[in-house]
Amino acid sequence: MTKICPNCKKENQDASNFCEVCGSKLISTKKVQKNKSMGKALTVVFGCCLGLILIITISGMFSSDKNGSSDSSVKTKNYNSDTGVTSGETSDGNQYAYDNNGHMAVSDGKDTYVYDNSTGKVYKYN
Repeated sequence: MTKICPNCKKENQDASNFCEVCGSKLISTKKVQKNKSMGKALTVVFGCCLGLILIITISGMFSSDKNGSSDSSVKTKNYNSDTGVTSGETSDGNQYAYDNNGHMAVSDGKDTYVYDNSTGKVYKYN
């Protein structure tokens, strides 16, 4: 194996410790190759860790509970698997209910509003 001068890039005999052309201290090519391999390995490991963190972060942003709601203002939540209706109370005391078809009703104790997903309209019931 030959040693390549880090200063002038000339090849020198393996037994040489200093460059025969410019006199700079020589490093074996095996040592340089090992450092390059280590750098590539660290880059791959770092890239994989960064990718995993990114995937976890993105999936957490879009995740929801089994009923499809990620609203932090929900105080209680009940799901009836026979009817497919989820109902409960919000943290400000309003009652709500919605089904798997996107129909939703919200009541503040005085007025009730119903959203119909098929028409995209909100109806007020007194």
